[in-house]
Order: sequence, then C-alpha cells, then structure tokens
Amino acid sequence: MTKLSCLTAGDIKSIPKGTEKVYYNEYLAQSACDIKGTWGEGEKALIISDRCPGRAYGLCNYLEKKTDLSVEIAATTDEAGQKLRYGAPDILIFVGYQENTENYKIKELVYRKNPFTVVVMFALLDSLINNICHEQEIPYMFSSSMPLQRFVTFLIEIYSNLPQERKRNRGRIFNMIEPLLLKRYRNKNQKKKEG
Repeated sequence: MTKLSCLTAGDIKSIPKGTEKVYYNEYLAQSACDIKGTWGEGEKALIISDRCPGRAYGLCNYLEKKTDLSVEIAATTDEAGQKLRYGAPDILIFVGYQENTENYKIKELVYRKNPFTVVVMFALLDSLINNICHEQEIPYMFSSSMPLQRFVTFLIEIYSNLPQERKRNRGRIFNMIEPLLLKRYRNKNQKKKEG
C-alpha cells in the first residue's frame, strides 16, 4: 500500500456539503496542528465506509500524515477484496454504520487472512452503534467526535495490551505455515524410510 493511496481529488470533491464536509475539514485542521508520531511502521490499516466519506477520507489523511501506518479505503466488499489480495490489514476500521450490511462480511475475509487483525468501529457512539458492534462482534468502538490524536492513542493502547505474538505482522505468515512445512517434511522422510 502506498502513502495517500486513499485520497484522490475526485474523492475529495465528491464529499457532499453538510456534516461530512464539516468533519473532513475539522480532521484536516487537526492534521495541520498535531505533531507526527512514529507509531505504526510496517502496519496496514483498511478503512471501510459506504456512507461517511468526510470522516473516512479525513481519518485516512490524518493517519497517513500523523502515523507510520499505510492506509487504504474501501466502500464495498468487492473493493475490500481487491485490497486484500496483497495481504490483510493489521487494523480494520469501520467508519459509521454500514448502509450495506454486506460490508461487515469484510471482517470475516480479513480474519481468514489475519486472525489477529484489530477491528474498530469509528462512529458517533449511540445505542444503534452499540447494537451493531454487539451483533457484528466488533470488539472496539471509538467516538468520531473525539480528537483524532486520542484515536491514535487508543490504537496504541490496544496494541500494547495484545499478546506479543499478535503485535507484529512480520513473520506471521511463516508462523502460520511452519507447522504445515514440518508436517510435510516429516511425512516425506517417513515415506523414504518405509520405501
């Protein structure tokens, strides 16, 4: 994933006037004021949103400028599937509730590739969002009306509380296939001894 991969001029112009445009501009202002951190090197984040473009693009912009995360956005299951071809994210962020409930299946696709992905709902927290998180088994929620610097701190705290083997993507694939390779090697050696 490349830096600023989620922001194009066409996408930004397509943010409708109103609340989402206000959020987008507010997030840009926070990005201009906050200092850059060094957290997230080598980590990938995927933002999913089909109805909150201002918050999604603003959050993407902020995370790319103020952390070392590599960030992408998808609005549909198909778009997310395309982005998952090159590996699963370490962080999956749902921005607002999804109008198309099929989008929540992205979580299952991600977990198949990386069972250690941190899944977060970034939205205006109310009973609707609470119910959706409960139904969709989204373990973490954060209010989109809070400062984005606090959201980054929230993500850092989640990571610091994870078991060590879940913190880094590096080596994860080898750790998952190593038992299969050993089993294949043992079977091959056993066949040689028998044959």
